[in-house]
Amino acid sequence: AGHAMADAERWSITDADQGVGVFAKALTEVRLENVSVSGFNHGGIYIGPTTPEPAAVSLTSVNVTNVGWHGVYVRDATATVTDTTISDVRIHESTLSSLCTTVGDYGGATFRTSTLDWLGGGVTDSRGIGVAGLESNLSFSGVSISDNDCAGLMNFQGTLTVDDSDFSAPSTNALGGSVVSYNGSSSSVTNSRFVDSYEVAESFTSGTDSFLYVYYDRVGADIQLWYDGDHTVSGNTFTSGSRSVYGTEANLTVTDNTWSDYAQYGALIVGGSLSMSGNTFSNSAGHAVACIGGTVDVTDQVVDTTVATEDRSYEIWSGGEVLYPSTPANVNYPAIYLEDCESTMSNLATNDTAAMAMRLLGGTHDLSNISVLRANSGGYLSDPAIDLGDSWTRDGLYLGGAITFTLDEAAINDTGYGGGVGFTRSDFASEAVTSSITISKANLSGIGSTGINVDGANLTVSDTEIMSPGGAGIIISQASLSVSNVLIDSAVSSGLLASSVTSTIDGLTTQYNGLNGLTISGGSTTVTGSISQHNGLHGLELSSATADITGNTFSHNSGYGLRCTAAEILACDNVFGDNLLGPTDPGCWDECTGLTMPGGEDTGDLDTGLSDTGISVDDGDDTAAPSEGADTAGPPLSDTEDPTVVLP
Repeated sequence: AGHAMADAERWSITDADQGVGVFAKALTEVRLENVSVSGFNHGGIYIGPTTPEPAAVSLTSVNVTNVGWHGVYVRDATATVTDTTISDVRIHESTLSSLCTTVGDYGGATFRTSTLDWLGGGVTDSRGIGVAGLESNLSFSGVSISDNDCAGLMNFQGTLTVDDSDFSAPSTNALGGSVVSYNGSSSSVTNSRFVDSYEVAESFTSGTDSFLYVYYDRVGADIQLWYDGDHTVSGNTFTSGSRSVYGTEANLTVTDNTWSDYAQYGALIVGGSLSMSGNTFSNSAGHAVACIGGTVDVTDQVVDTTVATEDRSYEIWSGGEVLYPSTPANVNYPAIYLEDCESTMSNLATNDTAAMAMRLLGGTHDLSNISVLRANSGGYLSDPAIDLGDSWTRDGLYLGGAITFTLDEAAINDTGYGGGVGFTRSDFASEAVTSSITISKANLSGIGSTGINVDGANLTVSDTEIMSPGGAGIIISQASLSVSNVLIDSAVSSGLLASSVTSTIDGLTTQYNGLNGLTISGGSTTVTGSISQHNGLHGLELSSATADITGNTFSHNSGYGLRCTAAEILACDNVFGDNLLGPTDPGCWDECTGLTMPGGEDTGDLDTGLSDTGISVDDGDDTAAPSEGADTAGPPLSDTEDPTVVLP
């Protein structure tokens, strides 16, 4: 035994014998087989070359336990490790402050400027990093890594591949994931199992000695990928954890994984790129997918049953004693959360999410073939299933940016108390409208409040059905609106409400709504080729607006076909029939025919202006049958950190 690992001053005199179990240098080869090393303070095994060429190192059925500093330390070698286990690596108390902030100083095994192929065995209960590679190429298969004080496997400025391995009980240190790549050029984690990767720990405190609030949270990480490199996470199972796959300023590909019983997120990217496909996130709290300032591509993703997080709590202390014991502080997370990101999503299904299916803040988003079923299933939330915004706060700072959102071929069904799609602009006075929302080929049914609610963004809706919303079908204000080939059926409120909007409406059918078919106040509008019928009040109500109303049908409404208040209109070639109060009210003025105060009862005479034609437009002429409930919409689409980062 020698003492090549460190100076004696790094250990107390009473504890250190300055010993290394096996100290070997060789020209070409070092081979250890069926060797056990125990009880040495400065390391179990040290191996290094004597020439610039790497030595061939082979460790087979080696067991290292109850040693100090390092279990195994190898440099400048081509190493093969088979069925080797390392456990109970201890350090001197003087090293605790730097334990997890340095790489290669302490831990189960360290490989520097080497190539490693490790099959079987593993590292557990190491004070430091389980296995660290510095500027090395590491490969692991069939290993077991658990309960190490810092990272499980650390790739520092090298490469890493892991397959068919088991991980559990990682450290809750900020860099304490089971697998960590830091400035690594590449990594791959495949076909492996991550279990019980969390603990409930104190997260922060606030207040004074009189009333001190102590907060507890479920923390722990599986895979962390820091700065640069291309990284793959594929075919793994993640069970009972908190933070799973995290990347910052790196490129992540995450495919065919499953998560269950998670508290914070499945995958989060900050300032890099994240590509996800074929994954399932179920029976968990938190975000299935999250992004801050990055790029996201999601395909063939299933989010099934998210719940309020059950692992966050607080307690109140006073005068050094607990005044109120631990109390739940549950949080409902959106299943998808993107902040100032660019995203593409397709074939994405979210089912039974406790809160909203998505919250997208700023950025550009292109979604297709999206299914949202039973958002807000927690039972008391009233957020829209897809919530859009242009402002947010992070770390106490106000942030914002316009959002461009496109939704093509989507089914949004049964949203509890919440709406379908919603957007609210943060500040109308500061600048012109820049956000835009485009929705096409969508089916919204069983919506708890408004189908589409947009306040301060330009909205385009086409080839879409909104069935039985608990509020209005569409509400828009302070922007522009384009509608074509849209059906709004059986809204509790009006079919469409537009306020201070420049709108072009063509091919809209709005029927069986509790109030007006269309309500337009302020702004200017063009309505052509549309049908408003069987509504609880008027077919179209205009106030303080400029309108061109041409070639439409207003019939079977319980009020007027057309009602106007201080409106300037051109209304030609419209058909009115069987409106309870007549075709128009006296407030409508028609430049087309020159009638200044039409209205009154139907005359039975054909007129190209505002007077009623007397032609009964019966249900047989409807373009769509009245709703009989949410199921008329048809079936949903097929299911076809940096440590300072804090999730909202």
